[in-house]
Amino acid sequence: MLRFTSSGPGASPCACSVPRVLRDIAIKDGRMDFRALEQATHEVCDRHLPAGVQLRDIEVSRSCIELVRCSAMLGAQVPTSYRMVLKAVMPAEGLARSQLHEVDPIDAATPFFASVATACSPALLRGPMHNAPEVRRCHRCGEAAVLSGLSWPHVHVGIDTGLISTDYRCQACGHAFRLRPPARVAGYALAGILLICTPMGLPVLLLANWMRKLDARNPIVPGAVPPAWKYRVGPPMRRCGHCGGTATARRLWRKKLAALPVGRVAEYGCGGCARTFTVEGPVGMVANIAVVLPFGLLAAAIAVVAEPLHERVGAALVSALVVGGAVLLTLVRARARWKHRELPDGLE
Repeated sequence: MLRFTSSGPGASPCACSVPRVLRDIAIKDGRMDFRALEQATHEVCDRHLPAGVQLRDIEVSRSCIELVRCSAMLGAQVPTSYRMVLKAVMPAEGLARSQLHEVDPIDAATPFFASVATACSPALLRGPMHNAPEVRRCHRCGEAAVLSGLSWPHVHVGIDTGLISTDYRCQACGHAFRLRPPARVAGYALAGILLICTPMGLPVLLLANWMRKLDARNPIVPGAVPPAWKYRVGPPMRRCGHCGGTATARRLWRKKLAALPVGRVAEYGCGGCARTFTVEGPVGMVANIAVVLPFGLLAAAIAVVAEPLHERVGAALVSALVVGGAVLLTLVRARARWKHRELPDGLE
């Protein structure tokens, strides 16, 4: 407990802190005698904070009120905003004394701090941790260094399905993979069975089987100590093409066409110039053209064979708008991908 004593050769350096604070925040009424304010403050502190006093025996509100009164008498009015602190202290102190008058807060908190010190001991921290993050063994390098870093909730038509896919990355070799929930894998398998008579059936079944085996190929290692982060999980950081600053992904979503995932789209924000840009993966950009190309060809055929002139013009306009919009969007995102280059993948 800090004890304020009278100033002198043997006084503590902290003895003058209270009068100096009062002098700095006070509204001065002309010339103020700081030595008198210092002496009066020391007398109040010696009266309410004697040596060996217990925390429960200190009347905080009364001592604060007496300090404010002494400073006002010596020409240092405390601003109204600081008086609101006293209004908050007084009911809090009264409530604590009425409810816990027999409890010493320091004695009551000592066992908690002792338990924290025991839980954070070096011997325990070096051993197995019960609340440690999940660590998996990488099937490529064989090291127990795979950590999770990004989760994908599955939303269908705006409804949360409760299914979550998780992205993992090995912090030893940098290998990344994604584990999907069993229900999602079963959906792919069912789609492959239904499409088995088509060219897409067998590839979808093989994809479902590969997804199913990922969990077993990268097993959880019980009690493994999590490694230090070396590689990022998720979209990489990029170098802003405008100011040269570092841009990080602020929004990230999966792009789907006809319920089929065709890559990820990331919205980046630069910390230097505050500009934003959107980057799309190569698969998504190719899918943009692949989807609108048949529609554009159909509209072009209608424009050629249609007999009335207004139908030709309408089909040509629709074809130009749809195909041109998709091509323009793809070009803009391809330019952003080229202009804002990826930064090195590692964190070091």
